[in-house]
Amino acid sequence: MIKHKPSYCIYALLIIAGIFISACGQKSESISASAGDAKLKLSSASFSSGDCIQSYQSKYDELLTLEDIQKHYTLDIAIAEKKYRKSPNEKYRNHDAYTYAWASDRTVTIDFNGNKMTAPVENQIGLQWVGDDLYRMSKDKSPLENFHGFYRNASQEEIDKAMAVANAQVKKMEGVTEEQANAATDVAKGISAKTRFKPVEGIGDAASWVVQDNYLVVLAGNVTFQVIADIGGEEADRIDLAKKLAAEVLTRCK
Repeated sequence: MIKHKPSYCIYALLIIAGIFISACGQKSESISASAGDAKLKLSSASFSSGDCIQSYQSKYDELLTLEDIQKHYTLDIAIAEKKYRKSPNEKYRNHDAYTYAWASDRTVTIDFNGNKMTAPVENQIGLQWVGDDLYRMSKDKSPLENFHGFYRNASQEEIDKAMAVANAQVKKMEGVTEEQANAATDVAKGISAKTRFKPVEGIGDAASWVVQDNYLVVLAGNVTFQVIADIGGEEADRIDLAKKLAAEVLTRCK
């Protein structure tokens, strides 16, 4: 018997993780014929661009400068704070994040075990995870195949299968009440039902907008980078800004 202290969050995460693994482990049926053909057209220049982008891992602020940002967004530097979070371990430099952040009038409501808490949300523009993220799930597939397989929304069939597996695991835990298990399942169903990714055309070798987190993931050769455009307003405008900033990155590494 698996022993764990009962926790609403643990059960929810378990189920969500199951959905995530299911979605990433399946063959993507959403790759169009054109996307499938595109993997054959990745040129040496594309991989060279990726190598160039990766060379900026310790200097994100040179890959996307303040001047680049201000070409496409009027940023009042007097109120925006430059933040550069670097991993203490050089091995994980690709997990760094660099942003210009400033206060917004937006808030988010967090529900923790039935206790609701409101927290402010900052506006942010910048770069994160330059070089590589988690998209390379299979060594046997091309970067483009892996990207399209990872950045897609799970089908209902995959979600149902993952739910069944996760629920079976929850039942093996000691001290889990039916009410707790049902609550966790309801949370996971709500999250999984949302559109997580939106494909974005016309930038890099492939790109996907991460809906809940307001950033654009761009593939260049076998390298990815994420452009943050969390500024409120209409989603279409945020995506458009992210594309323009991604183009600045790609132009720097032609």
